[in-house]
Amino acid sequence: MKMRLNFCKVGIVAVALSVVSCSGFNKLRKSNNPELKYQKALEYFNQGKYNRTVLLLQDITGIYGGSTKGDTIAYYYGASLYKEGDFEGSGAVFDEFRRYYPRSPFLEDAEYMYAKGIYYTSPRPERDQSNTLRAIMAITEYLNRYPESTKKEALEDNLKELHQKLYDKALMSSRLYYDIGYYNSAVTALQNALELYPETNHRELISYLIVRSHYMYARNSVEEKQRERYLAMQDAYYNFVSEYPQSQYSKDVEKMQAEAKKYLARFEKPEDGQAAASDTVTLSARERRRLERAEQRRIREENKQLREEDKQLTEMDNEINRNASKKVKKPKADKETKRTENTETEHGN
Repeated sequence: MKMRLNFCKVGIVAVALSVVSCSGFNKLRKSNNPELKYQKALEYFNQGKYNRTVLLLQDITGIYGGSTKGDTIAYYYGASLYKEGDFEGSGAVFDEFRRYYPRSPFLEDAEYMYAKGIYYTSPRPERDQSNTLRAIMAITEYLNRYPESTKKEALEDNLKELHQKLYDKALMSSRLYYDIGYYNSAVTALQNALELYPETNHRELISYLIVRSHYMYARNSVEEKQRERYLAMQDAYYNFVSEYPQSQYSKDVEKMQAEAKKYLARFEKPEDGQAAASDTVTLSARERRRLERAEQRRIREENKQLREEDKQLTEMDNEINRNASKKVKKPKADKETKRTENTETEHGN
């Protein structure tokens, strides 16, 4: 019973202190003492009460904007927004900070949080990657400006992660045309992906899909167009095998090449003494229909196998999506942005 009463007393004291604290903060905000607000804002920042720091600094920004305390107020205002997870707000503050206070001692930290904040807004590969590109530019700019920074290694890891998002996005976007059966468009999109990111770790898969898209485009074309499209497939095939002679897709591309050769053999001229005198062979209408039906049966059978192979590629896409869906954690109170209260107050004064 005595222990229960003690817990009740502790709870009452905590509530009372909270009420007093809120009441004191409200009085501070209503006061006409900007210097006190400035000092308390820095205290709240060191205590991790970033929301209070933001509110107090908002009250006095107009008063100290052109003074020697201007950069201190702007820095801690942006840093508080950053710590609260408002990366768009902090980014806007630090972007202005870089222009207005190029000689401030806070400049390096401000540019770090500016770049890191954009990094945190980079979405998953499935979405628009504009912020990913902005983050790459901001981090690269920071590393070029501060090559000896203690944050260099971590930021380089961030850059690798951001570039991987671009590689994944390029694969997903170009692969979409293949998945929906727009094979000619798939060839163009896949080739563009390789030209844009030749260093991508999806290069082998994309190169294979180019061969296969050519192949599917040729197989599903009208007879008048098949010859030239199989020839285009062979060009892609030779490019693939020269770059990946021991590829995991070698068996499949060799099968496609064999079919292309078989089809194109119809158009080869017969050797001397091996065929009749005529260079062209005229088939009867009945024979052509028979050959067309046989070809259609063969295509249907091979389509079954191709659908199975498509399932394997889809599983690879799903694996990429799962790896890309890892959430980025919001930053904790970074050690590098914390400063002692005495140093901060001294600089402001």
